[in-house]
Amino acid sequence: MFRGGRGAESQNVNLRALEKIINYTQTWYSPGRGRQFAVAMNVPAHYCNGSSELDIGFLNRDNPYEIRTELRDNHIYEGVDLIAATQREDNTGNFYHSEYLLLNHPHPEQSRMKELLNVDADGCVIFYTYNSPCKHTCLNEDAERNIHNAVRMLGEHQGPKAFVYNQIFQNDDQDLEEHLARINAFVPVYRCQPTRTSNFNLYQYPNPYMNYYLNAYLHPDRAMNLNPYYNHHP
Repeated sequence: MFRGGRGAESQNVNLRALEKIINYTQTWYSPGRGRQFAVAMNVPAHYCNGSSELDIGFLNRDNPYEIRTELRDNHIYEGVDLIAATQREDNTGNFYHSEYLLLNHPHPEQSRMKELLNVDADGCVIFYTYNSPCKHTCLNEDAERNIHNAVRMLGEHQGPKAFVYNQIFQNDDQDLEEHLARINAFVPVYRCQPTRTSNFNLYQYPNPYMNYYLNAYLHPDRAMNLNPYYNHHP
């Protein structure tokens, strides 16, 4: 049985602030269009509560050009207030997933995320992954390289926190919401869902809109009812 608790239930991330942070992350750190990468940051809490813009002090100890270069070369970036990774091949021909490399490698208590959490116990911690964590490895509690224990550790962080994804990982259509609920038991889950423009909609779990494309694929007869356009525009 999955039982969760959040270290700071009252400290929610402001949606507008989170939208700006994710837009900044995707714009400056992405190693290429459609490429999987994951980023975690620990920033002063005022950047996440809506009281402050992303000014010159935001992540100014980590050079965005260096981060993007490292990710394009499939290196792991370990900075001051930010860590980032793409997937990396192991010595068996398989791959370490980017989420695992940041959250759980080699163990949650010895991981890059643990070091990042120690930077500021009251800071705002955002974990962003371009693709949702895969069901068969990252979200599979029986898999050797799952991230559940690390998510529990992140949930104990006292400052504001968020777990954000963009795209739904390929073929992860069935039971995805059940897996998201397990993460959400510890850390609030959000999706920055792409739109037809260059922007995106940001939804917090649980929200019937956040996985609209997934639901429309599974239940085409319900697609109109789930589409945010039809719900907000008569």
